[in-house]
Amino acid sequence: MGEMMRNNQRGNALWFILLAVFLLGGLTVLLNRGASNTDETGDREKLTIEATELLRFTSSIQASVQRMLQNGISENEISFTNTVYQRCDGSPSFVVNPVCTRPECEIFDTRGGGLKPKLTPEALFENVTCSVFKRGIIGLNVKNILGVGTAASDLVLEVYALSKPACLALNRLSGVENPGGDPPAENETTFCGFAGDYNCATETFGDDAPEVEGKKNFCTYRALDDAYFFHSVLIAR
Repeated sequence: MGEMMRNNQRGNALWFILLAVFLLGGLTVLLNRGASNTDETGDREKLTIEATELLRFTSSIQASVQRMLQNGISENEISFTNTVYQRCDGSPSFVVNPVCTRPECEIFDTRGGGLKPKLTPEALFENVTCSVFKRGIIGLNVKNILGVGTAASDLVLEVYALSKPACLALNRLSGVENPGGDPPAENETTFCGFAGDYNCATETFGDDAPEVEGKKNFCTYRALDDAYFFHSVLIAR
């Protein structure tokens, strides 16, 4: 009888030990999952904050350009001269505008746009080796955005080679649909850096990706570079 009770007690003790091990394992899984979710939430929040900061900066450029136009600067004079945005070899990443011959037409001059150039936040980029342009640069290009202005080409600010999550976040904040959970894809093959002339060969946006038609801020995937680019219309023509 006593031996049977001792066996039962040992069996009960073993059962409690196994139960404790099981519960501890479950708790560990929950804690790890919670930590992972917290990290993911934190990363998403950080990305949203940085994307919002980029949109705030590009909006300030849009506003400055419009103010310059109201002050008598022509749409051909707008200049992007600065020492911040560079190619990998240190040369300027933008095309110099020869039409601008006075400080009042410079976006980054106190007598013109009154802004200071700054690099795009690191959180918005993939960690890639510099090949042509340094990470974080911004440039001016001539493109035709369907549904924006007339059929004439527009002056568009472009932020180069963002990460996919950053592109998705920028579109969400800009009210642009990400079809199937991916940024809209535009098949760009030719490029026109702005040099005071809107008549150079340009790409049309909105024909391949209807999601960006009529939008002044949007991010798209470019298959040619296998990368994502943000666009902001400075002058709708």
